Amino acid sequence: MRHRTARLGLNPALLPILIAYTVISLMIHPAPGDEISYLGFASHITHGYYAQTNGPPGAYLWHGPGLPVLLAPFVALNVPADVIRVLFGPVLLFAAMVVFFRLMRLYLSERAALIGTYGLAFYLPFFEIVGAIRVEPLATLCFTLGVLFLVRAY
Repeated sequence: MRHRTARLGLNPALLPILIAYTVISLMIHPAPGDEISYLGFASHITHGYYAQTNGPPGAYLWHGPGLPVLLAPFVALNVPADVIRVLFGPVLLFAAMVVFFRLMRLYLSERAALIGTYGLAFYLPFFEIVGAIRVEPLATLCFTLGVLFLVRAY
């Protein structure tokens, strides 16, 4: 197991972060915010369109298509909303922490990288975004990946 996780860049010492995010997301149900819109847009994608200008409120183009495109297969398969919340909250944010750990390992020891990653992972505003489907975990992952690729390019 250690060999496979090491090859993927996943340090087993990071798994408590995923567990904590998942438990928090299942315990805390914040106001859905834009979750309903994202799921609605994902449903529209499964029916062949994204947004419309003369439909019911919320059916017009307000959000970008990135997250709804990723949600569309799960909506098409009728995956329960709680499972989607865990996949698109805790799992994406955990993936961002794994990428951040790999970025830290380029310059620091494993222990220092773990401390830095745990420091970022338990940044309190992250706990607000793991309970509902939001774009922030995906944006955090994309930004962290971009920084990692940029640093490795130099």
